[in-house]
Amino acid sequence: MSVSPQRSAEMMVNGEATSVSDTSASAIPEVTRSSPWKKPKQSSSTTDSEISKQIMTQPTVTHSAYVPSQLERHLEFMHFNSEGHMILGCSNLTGRFWIGSLWYYRDPSEAPSVEKALTGVDFDNGIVDGFFLDDKNIIVAGDGGAVEQVKLSFSEEDDPQSSFFYLDRIHSAQEHDDIITGIVLTADKSKLVTASYDKSIVVLEKETLKLLSRVPAAHTDVINTVAADPFNANSIVTAGNDGKVLTWDVRKTNIEGNVSQSCIYDDLSLKPSCLQFLPSNENYLLLGNQGGEIQLLDMRKPSDCVTKNTQMEKLITKIKFSPHDPKMFGVCSESTPLKIMQLDDKLSAIDVRYEDSRHEDFVRDVVWKPDAASKRLFSCGWDHKVLTHNL
Repeated sequence: MSVSPQRSAEMMVNGEATSVSDTSASAIPEVTRSSPWKKPKQSSSTTDSEISKQIMTQPTVTHSAYVPSQLERHLEFMHFNSEGHMILGCSNLTGRFWIGSLWYYRDPSEAPSVEKALTGVDFDNGIVDGFFLDDKNIIVAGDGGAVEQVKLSFSEEDDPQSSFFYLDRIHSAQEHDDIITGIVLTADKSKLVTASYDKSIVVLEKETLKLLSRVPAAHTDVINTVAADPFNANSIVTAGNDGKVLTWDVRKTNIEGNVSQSCIYDDLSLKPSCLQFLPSNENYLLLGNQGGEIQLLDMRKPSDCVTKNTQMEKLITKIKFSPHDPKMFGVCSESTPLKIMQLDDKLSAIDVRYEDSRHEDFVRDVVWKPDAASKRLFSCGWDHKVLTHNL
């Protein structure tokens, strides 16, 4: 269909907004399509209005027509905001269509119920990771290579009891050609860094998802994960199926022919699958590998493993630290047990503090409630369960 010569639009080309116009005239009237991400009717109401606060506290809420009717089986990730509300991301990894959805819960113990969710939204592809940028804005990474920014919004109807919350897509960026395997926020909270099976690293501006830089062939095989230094906004590390863990300076990733700063791990027999910096010390890095080992590395002397734990049996998929104890962390792997481990004060041993085997399929994520007084944490897995744990 041709468009009016007066019409123009912006499209993203290699991360840049480019003005596009069509000079061919047409008598066919313009058709505006409504987005499934938001309510077509524009509302001036915000999530801080009095009616939105009342709806937020009600035991039951009204869903918009765009909320999915079901929640996919494979639960992938969870994250809390400062209000104690939780998002849950899930995907359908079997069947004809690999799709996903994102759900918002006021009470994490109500997940994964569709009826008890505040709201939810469909994705055309599976989603692999996501987190809150603040109390309302959410970033999501998909298995199609796209990054989406979503915002919790509110629509105030003529009948106040029919008003509802919904998830609105703000920005989208497609900078990868394959599944995103890791997405992190830099220490200064200004940039997002993603890694992918396409072997590339991408740096995006957080607010607009504008492409800042790219390393097209960061590893010689697929990249399994990326981790950001919690103290240095320019330092990241990546782990690939080439057996290597490489360090990078994001200020230099826009230089043609850029090479990594150093290789701090190289073992094809135990390929690195998961990375996480210690939140209290930028010199130490936890590494999980395909053999189920968790190693503590000193980045100043990377050839020496400080200590390790070998009690996991399968490939390590995720390491998550407690926000209340910088030496306690949860471990997920390609097996059903969830384990909570802890480093001793001298960083000389990694011990198992808690273990739970109630999941019936792979455990995919573990998160702690942000309330320091709470001892509860939650896990989710491919068995479609969200379980509560008390330490």
